[in-house]
Amino acid sequence: MLFLFSSGLSAQQLKPVPSPEPPSSASKIVPASSSDGARTEAGKGIILAPSIPIRQETQSSVVPASAMTELPFESENDSSVAASPSPPPLGGEEKQENFVQAVVELPGPPRAARPTSPIIDQVNQEIDDSKILKKSEVELENAIRGEGTSFLDGLQMENFYQTAAESYRIYRAESNSISHMFANDNDLGFTSIERSPYLKRSSMSGINASIQNHFLNGPRNVDLPPRLHDFILGYQQRGSVGEYFSLDCAATVGVYSDFRGSAREGVRFPGHAVGMVHLSHRADFVFGIDYLDRDDYELFPVIGVSWHDLNFASLRYDLIFPRPRIDMTLNDGQRLYLAGRLGGGTWDMEYPDGSGDVMNYRDYRILVGTEKRYLDGSRHALEFGYAFDRELTMRERGDQLEFGNAFILTMMSTY
Repeated sequence: MLFLFSSGLSAQQLKPVPSPEPPSSASKIVPASSSDGARTEAGKGIILAPSIPIRQETQSSVVPASAMTELPFESENDSSVAASPSPPPLGGEEKQENFVQAVVELPGPPRAARPTSPIIDQVNQEIDDSKILKKSEVELENAIRGEGTSFLDGLQMENFYQTAAESYRIYRAESNSISHMFANDNDLGFTSIERSPYLKRSSMSGINASIQNHFLNGPRNVDLPPRLHDFILGYQQRGSVGEYFSLDCAATVGVYSDFRGSAREGVRFPGHAVGMVHLSHRADFVFGIDYLDRDDYELFPVIGVSWHDLNFASLRYDLIFPRPRIDMTLNDGQRLYLAGRLGGGTWDMEYPDGSGDVMNYRDYRILVGTEKRYLDGSRHALEFGYAFDRELTMRERGDQLEFGNAFILTMMSTY
């Protein structure tokens, strides 16, 4: 250990003071030089300095490198320490002179462990807990913003700003919805509970099934069944070919009927095959076919452009027929959208007299919705729509009925 004693006098006033005891063989004490620089006595292993700032620690002290020279120690395991004599008392008959001396400690035992106490342990635990809490808050904030992975089971969080800038790669995805079309007794009203037979956005391929139910209200002049049902089984495949091409294909088989009699005429095979060419990070060209297998529309071409400019991340334009949509992002977890859809379907049915027929209903819809994102990755939307050009046709009887425009309210979840 290195000790330093000084009374504040200048180096020129210092004089050598003899040691009261002879120094040990391991070290000697030599008076400080009158010069400002430090010096060593050759072969003695002693450092002499005037005023050297020293940081005192538990087992050893630190001497600045500029004030030290290499010491010729005999052994690395030598732990002997040069003892420093006590300074003579000041005052008395004999005039005493202040002195400065420094002693170097040879390598000693390892530093002792930091003392602990219940209070110190409690404070350290509180500090560790606060760091963990702060880390969790940062991870949660990054997860909500879509940056990195959250601590919630490694769930990758979605950000609507990021979604608005993504390439168009998914044509249809899994959704659940409850919708009601308002109509009076002379019109045709629908209340539908539907689950689409498509995969989640995170899945690339697989088999899916769905059951859909429709409850009819009116009209009085046509003997329509009160309920219609859809049972669908399908397979969907998504993928990419290189960096600039993606595809989304699905094939389904379903039975669409009231299930009062034979449902043979209600078997249909809807599907789609859609390709996407990623022209740039802003634009995608979309093309393909959407096979509806309906009496009114058997096949629709799919064609259009998706525009998503990073400089205008709050807006996204999926101008793709027959499912166009425009998104306006309000914040990380909420957005508004304007969309167009084809409504209706084809069902096998039975009249009260036991005869069968196939009914086909069609309408065109304009939808305005607000969509929110939740931590489980799902999106929940509330849609307000307007249905127009509504028409009902009967295949066997040849009846054709037209209905007035109607409003639609829909609650939807997509995954």
